[in-house]
Amino acid sequence: MPDVTPTGPLSLPFEQTAILLAACTTLRTECGVASASDMEPFLHYPSYDATSENDWPSPGVILNDDDLNEFYIEANQDQAGAITVTFCFEPNPLYVDSPKNQILDFRNKLGKIINEEVLVKRNNPNPSSPDGLCYINIWRVEKASTPLLLADPKFAKVPIMHAAFIFHWVA
Repeated sequence: MPDVTPTGPLSLPFEQTAILLAACTTLRTECGVASASDMEPFLHYPSYDATSENDWPSPGVILNDDDLNEFYIEANQDQAGAITVTFCFEPNPLYVDSPKNQILDFRNKLGKIINEEVLVKRNNPNPSSPDGLCYINIWRVEKASTPLLLADPKFAKVPIMHAAFIFHWVA
């Protein structure tokens, strides 16, 4: 069965956000892959198949509409919206005995992905695009949930680092 090609204002932002995240070196390192093309199994939108013993795709990222359902198209076809980006990482084995360092390490990685990669690449030419298209224009990033370690079995079968952000985009 052929893959569906995203073509409209409700599917393109998901695809473009996934392309932007796949270009983030820190995220690729966390997922254990070298290239953007190898990131596809780690980017889930808007749902994922929990085939392992873990409830969450870890490591991985879930892309979904934000809870406010922010999206609009004006009469002159200007478009904007928001996507919730949930990062799920495995705990760093160096800090198994130090929750403080575990959280700080996770926050450092998230900060690097957002500040040094997403916000730097946004709306700039994508060198991998055959059409010379730019990465999606993320104009604001908002923290939707506190970065934390989910170690309670009722939330996650195995411990994971978890945080959600809202990426506001404009076309």
